[in-house]
Amino acid sequence: MTPLYIFLGAESSGRREVLLDLIEMGLPEHTGTLALYLSEDERPSPLDEELHAIPHSAILSYRLEETFEINAENRPPDTSTVFFLTDGRANPVDQIEALTYWMHPQELALVRIITIVNCALGQAHNALFAWYEACIHFSDVVLLNKRTDKTEKWVKTFRTHFHKHCYPCEFQLVKKGKVANPTTALDDQT
Repeated sequence: MTPLYIFLGAESSGRREVLLDLIEMGLPEHTGTLALYLSEDERPSPLDEELHAIPHSAILSYRLEETFEINAENRPPDTSTVFFLTDGRANPVDQIEALTYWMHPQELALVRIITIVNCALGQAHNALFAWYEACIHFSDVVLLNKRTDKTEKWVKTFRTHFHKHCYPCEFQLVKKGKVANPTTALDDQT
């Protein structure tokens, strides 16, 4: 079974930036091809060029159909790891449910679900809390990104909520697109 990492988060959360860091620092000497799935419905990013430049990687597209099925390009046969960036503007619950049905015939083993939180966006729009809470419900790791001096109080309140409710996930801070402990974020241990 090929390891699968699923990335959740809003479109502007810095998912591609964090993914680049995790691959560079957490999997520096990977063997085989890294398959990186990006949604056809999401806007291109300037970081897509950097993703294409990752040695031994394949950038593949997918689409979440109206029937809530994943329609994705086939990955190369020598794929060693799959990274799946969910659509940052779509319902995360629908995507997780669709991925559950998609990954088994693909012979993928879910290793981690990682949510990247845009703290500045979350602070500016309180209505996003429920959306992030849905993402974090499924997550093993939560990466707090796009923090500023103005968001520190919000970050503390945000983290406290999830600790108070005993969510079994790890929270890490991201600074300038760099994850504090990338190997822990990608660890395949439960």
